[in-house]
Order: sequence, then C-alpha cells, then structure tokens
Amino acid sequence: MNTKLPIVIAGPTASGKTDIALALARLCGGDIISADSRQVYKLLTTGTAAPKGVWQNGEFKTEGINYRLVDFLDINESFDVSKFITAATEFVE
Repeated sequence: MNTKLPIVIAGPTASGKTDIALALARLCGGDIISADSRQVYKLLTTGTAAPKGVWQNGEFKTEGINYRLVDFLDINESFDVSKFITAATEFVE
C-alpha cells in the first residue's frame, strides 16, 4: 500500500514557507493546501503574503503547482475550520 502523508510547513508570514512548499511539491509531485485564514478570499492579497498565481482550467497554480484553498471565496462569504476541513479533505488522497 502506497500511502502519502501530508507535510505541514508552519511559520510566520514572509518566513519562506511558500518557497519550501513549492520545492517539496516539485520534488514529491504533490499539491499545496493553504491553511491561511485570509488567503481563501479573492483579491485579499495585501497583508497576507498570498502566493502569486493564475487560474488555469479551474485550478489556482503557482509556478505550475496546484495551490489549493487560495483566492476562491468572495470577501462577504464566511469560512471556518469546519469548512476548511471539508474542503481540504477533498484534496488529500
């Protein structure tokens, strides 16, 4: 059985988490699931250090890597830990 375990990268804003996550995703062939409470919102990039990326075929990509749970909710929508767990679980094998 080939089970993939998630790798968690934590730290303060602007500490290099995104660069490390992108390097690991390239190395492992995986995706990144953001757990940032503000990066879920569209156009809320100021103060969040949100990754630069583009939407391609319904997927948000940063340097060609799928970057999940970023830039997908309108600012007037709520998002809590229950919704995060439900959404993140969809992306974990």
